[in-house]
Amino acid sequence: MFLKRKSDAFDAFKTFKAYAENQLNAKIKALQDDKAGEYMSAAFLKSTDDCGIVRRHSTRNRPQQNGVAERANRTMSDHATAMLVQLKLPASFWKLAVSAYVHVWNGLPTAPCPIQLLTLSGTRRSLMLAICAFLAVLHMSSFSRTRGNCWIM
Repeated sequence: MFLKRKSDAFDAFKTFKAYAENQLNAKIKALQDDKAGEYMSAAFLKSTDDCGIVRRHSTRNRPQQNGVAERANRTMSDHATAMLVQLKLPASFWKLAVSAYVHVWNGLPTAPCPIQLLTLSGTRRSLMLAICAFLAVLHMSSFSRTRGNCWIM
């Protein structure tokens, strides 16, 4: 689900909560956020309190405190960028590229090494090979550009 505005966060949370409870038979016990405005509305706070969901807050603008999620976001962004560059598609295809990557990513129990790719069969193998076939994109931070350092993602 892509949000058009930050104010859509509460509606997206309600949708996800209903999905988790109905389809996965799971209950959300805790929610961690950076205490940004979209998570602190009165309706959002009341809903989590009524459901017994514990709220945990990290410091704003400090991705180090939420490393796993930040790494996942970076991975999705890097792969979507690589797909768009490889296919020479405009940025308007960003949502589709991210959705395609996440669809494949969610279908894999773990990230297989190249030797394991050879043992996969059928659709799963072709999807993994499609994701693995994209070229790496050179990324240089503004700090690195001034020093001539770069890395491949």
